[in-house]
Amino acid sequence: MKKAALVAAALLTATPAFAGNVEVFVAPEEPMVEEPMGSNAGWVVPLLAVVIVGAAIAVSQD
Repeated sequence: MKKAALVAAALLTATPAFAGNVEVFVAPEEPMVEEPMGSNAGWVVPLLAVVIVGAAIAVSQD
């Protein structure tokens, strides 16, 4: 009787070791960030600021 309980306990503890599948885990590809190859938009805001300041100076000199 002790052997039957020992075998049952061993089988119950060994069962999670066999759970799952045998396929190798393949990590998903990481997304690549592509930089825009068109025009550089970093000059738009400073140019707009210069135009606004120039217009304000032109209007205030009247």
